[in-house]
Amino acid sequence: MNSMKRVMRSKKEIEKIVKEEVEKAYPEISRDVAYQTFAMVFLVLNKDYGFGRKRLLDLKDKIELQYWMMQEKPCGIDYTPEDVLRICKEKFGIDFNVSQFKEE
Repeated sequence: MNSMKRVMRSKKEIEKIVKEEVEKAYPEISRDVAYQTFAMVFLVLNKDYGFGRKRLLDLKDKIELQYWMMQEKPCGIDYTPEDVLRICKEKFGIDFNVSQFKEE
């Protein structure tokens, strides 16, 4: 007779396993979300502001350069995505944590 064994795990063990799996997938998930967001922005820039292929490729290259600089910190320059959010808020009055749509 083939019997199935049931493995019981505590809530704490399950939370640890889930956390480990999320940490493994996080880099790929965050990259996918970032590129999906860029694609949306690029479509708006094309449709509403007339950006063509050349300007969009230039923008993509410059965005990737900024991310590279955040990671590699050339010349000791150290800043984070949180710094970029703060700069946009301070310099342009744009707060990406506030949406035009009400959250319910």
